[in-house]
Amino acid sequence: MKILITILNSLSVIPIFVYPAILGAGIMSLDSPNNGFLGWTIFIISITYPLLIIGLIILSRKYTSLVLAIIAAIPFFIILYTLFFSNALYYKKRFSELEKDFVCGSGEFLSLGTQDEKISLPNTKSLYLLENKNFLSYKVHYAGTLYDNKLLYKKEKLNEGFSNKVDVFLGQCKDSEGKTPLELYKIISKEEIQKILRNKRYTK
Repeated sequence: MKILITILNSLSVIPIFVYPAILGAGIMSLDSPNNGFLGWTIFIISITYPLLIIGLIILSRKYTSLVLAIIAAIPFFIILYTLFFSNALYYKKRFSELEKDFVCGSGEFLSLGTQDEKISLPNTKSLYLLENKNFLSYKVHYAGTLYDNKLLYKKEKLNEGFSNKVDVFLGQCKDSEGKTPLELYKIISKEEIQKILRNKRYTK
């Protein structure tokens, strides 16, 4: 019991070292007048939480209380979740929302999402590369634009490794009919898609 309490107490001290960052977040919570009571509550907690943690650690050791040690460690687990797991859950949600239009391999897909937000025309779709390596590793990469269900523009300024992966996937990933993106769409350059978009705007 004492060993477990000592471990939890050691973890509980870690959030105290990031006190300046959390205090800054507490001050920012007062910026919006709409926060009201919630904003002040967050601000007060951000100021006093080191004292609460230290008090709980002292009491947990004095009374050999595992419950108090667990409560003192809660801020550490909140920070751990925020740093490592909340991002994974966000991408897991995005991963599950997007259609898996082309299957590339184990846990890898190409998806033609909703209207491309980067191009203000209704007949465009975003091209995403989806990766799922394990239950915590979900990645959603914006890779390009499909225009008019015919022309595919691969995003420029991709790092070399990712760009090569997209090139491979365009030729290997298959839809439900066994066809690859290269068989269905024509790959165009940035200059070509810019010319198309200019012409579209002038002919509206």
